[in-house]
Amino acid sequence: MPKKIFVSGATGFIGSHLALHLADKGHTVHALFRSSQKAEILKQKNILLFKGDVCDKSSLEAAMVSCEEAYHLGAFARLWDKDPTLCQRVNVAGTVNVLDTAVKCGIKKIVVTSTAGVLGPSNSKTIDEKCERTTKFFTPYELSKCEMEKKALGYEEKGLLVVLVNPTRVFGPGILSEANSATKIIKAYIQGKWRIIPGRGHSIGNYAFIDDIVRGHVLAMEKGLPGERYILGGTNLSFLDFFSVIST
Repeated sequence: MPKKIFVSGATGFIGSHLALHLADKGHTVHALFRSSQKAEILKQKNILLFKGDVCDKSSLEAAMVSCEEAYHLGAFARLWDKDPTLCQRVNVAGTVNVLDTAVKCGIKKIVVTSTAGVLGPSNSKTIDEKCERTTKFFTPYELSKCEMEKKALGYEEKGLLVVLVNPTRVFGPGILSEANSATKIIKAYIQGKWRIIPGRGHSIGNYAFIDDIVRGHVLAMEKGLPGERYILGGTNLSFLDFFSVIST
């Protein structure tokens, strides 16, 4: 059955792919956006555009009214900004605004996008959703996402089912943003503009294709258990293997 679904961060790399996928499936998507220019990508008959911001509760409420489900992908994803409070205001306080508004609007379930970065490096051990981080956070972004997760998990008592998803390094066609940095590196390497291999090239990362990340979000909504987190990952590759694959 077609549903009305709210999506924040709808002009971002993952958010735009998710919004278009849901619209293509016949759902009516209430897409929150800040930039009219970026929202051009979302012009589809099943997508309704709502100008707003996760820091503005009134705009959130206008976008969420009558929606049954929600996906929260809106975030500040840069590693650094001259305003040191921005990560906290957008990623933590902004998420609380989204969750409070979802409760107020009667939304039953929400999928909140975090990052696999909150789990920290594996240090040659297998990392899963139950692992506790044992190292300090490398960036304010990772720290803010960890704090966001803690805030989000308390909403079941308020009648809102919250599921967390933790994407790894996402790549694929689309917006070349901070959230799509792996694709930016791939493009630069193909163009001959990137020839740096970090360290000795043996450090391993996990890379996931955008279509699989979108499918993971949808499955989290359909089958995810409230209070759980799900790593959305793909293939483990060292930097040497990563650039070798690109070269072929």
